[in-house]
Amino acid sequence: MTLDINETDLATLNAQGYTEQDLSMLAKSEIAALLDVPADDSGTSASDPHAAAAAEQEAAAAAAPKVEVEQVPRETFVPQYSAEVPADAKEQIAALTTEERTAFKQLMAGEIEADAYQEIRDRTEVAKDELKTKALTASIFEQANTQGEIRQKDGSDVDAPLTKQAYTNSVDALFACLHGGQNRGNEE
Repeated sequence: MTLDINETDLATLNAQGYTEQDLSMLAKSEIAALLDVPADDSGTSASDPHAAAAAEQEAAAAAAPKVEVEQVPRETFVPQYSAEVPADAKEQIAALTTEERTAFKQLMAGEIEADAYQEIRDRTEVAKDELKTKALTASIFEQANTQGEIRQKDGSDVDAPLTKQAYTNSVDALFACLHGGQNRGNEE
């Protein structure tokens, strides 16, 4: 297939890296579009209708006054966690344990079947686990809240870098916890 392109346009397209074989697969409108794109691929040319608007926007942005934003010191957010634990959780756990023991005694005495005992045991175990989980969660949340309050009172920030002394003390405390020894942080 012969190309229906004049020599000047063909030379321009060849300079852009297109071969005659590439161009033979394109429609006339696609070839015309390639001729409108500048060789440097900057996206602007004399025939680009958006070039003037883009230049106008850039000029307006450059002429706009610069606004200084005042940096406001951020306040440290200390989250507060809470978990509801029944006030009589210990008594409930004790009652469930007693119920399970009573059911076991009844099973041994032949008063109830093994299936009935297993049902009671499963129900009491689930209830005890739920109560223990709630109590443990509440304890963890209480510790987290206490640590957050202490950190806020000290003015320390979690994002602040560790000082050498703080790092040394934390490493020594970790070492003491792991090895059961005394804190050796004050040896200097």
